[in-house]
Amino acid sequence: MTSQSRSRKTKKPLYAHLSDKYYTAQEAQNVLGMDRNTFNNRVRKGLIKRTVIEGLGDHGLYAKSHIDDLAAALEAALLAADVKNLIFRKAELTDLDAINYLAYLHFGDGALTPERKAARQHYLEVNPFSTFCLFNFDKLLASMDIVPLTHTAIPEFREGKRGWQFPNSIKQFAPGEPLELIIIDMMVTPNAPPKIRESYARDLLRGLSRQFQEWGSQGVEIVTIDACGGTELGRRILETGGFQYTGEKQPRRHMYHLDMATSDLKLLRPYKAALEAYKAAHKV
Repeated sequence: MTSQSRSRKTKKPLYAHLSDKYYTAQEAQNVLGMDRNTFNNRVRKGLIKRTVIEGLGDHGLYAKSHIDDLAAALEAALLAADVKNLIFRKAELTDLDAINYLAYLHFGDGALTPERKAARQHYLEVNPFSTFCLFNFDKLLASMDIVPLTHTAIPEFREGKRGWQFPNSIKQFAPGEPLELIIIDMMVTPNAPPKIRESYARDLLRGLSRQFQEWGSQGVEIVTIDACGGTELGRRILETGGFQYTGEKQPRRHMYHLDMATSDLKLLRPYKAALEAYKAAHKV
């Protein structure tokens, strides 16, 4: 082998050199935690600097040092925000536009079909405590749909049937019989860096822990929670929370199960204590 041929074999491709110093547009979006429209709008305004390399067409690249600095500044600004402005509460019908838009950011156009939007509204009308939200003033940061279903519907969900397909199986959070819950969607705004998104998820779960405690004090007995981990963050939260992975029942339907009696999840301890106090007081 000649020295020239050895040089050709070991020469690093042009893009490999560029990737050491530049992000693609998609990579930059991911680092900044922005959806495509927000990212492109800031590029047009010059807030995010785009570099065009001769010979690569008009595909823009983004200096890693610039994007990383922007991400650090954004994360610092979000962390410095006044946490008193974070509000956890049950959703109202007037929140549906914001919830549907958050679903669109997560799942694309399929989240905005007339059928899916009608299902969200129907669930909330039948059970006003089926959806919970985390807001910063009027900006929706995260939401979760958690719904009690009839006993006959639960096996179907566990086998991968989608949570929005049980319009006639919705129950109420009321004492009198053990409840089996499903988590349909847990969504966190993608317009924030990963650490901030995880922080919002924790705030949402802490709020839900308080709501569970209130249900416990009312004698509402919850025996199981089932969920589908549709995103990497969602699966990580479920696994960290002690949910048992039961398999991919249908394509991209990764199912999880939690038995309340055996779970030692810290967020559920206040609920368990409140329910025990209720049972003791009412001799249940």
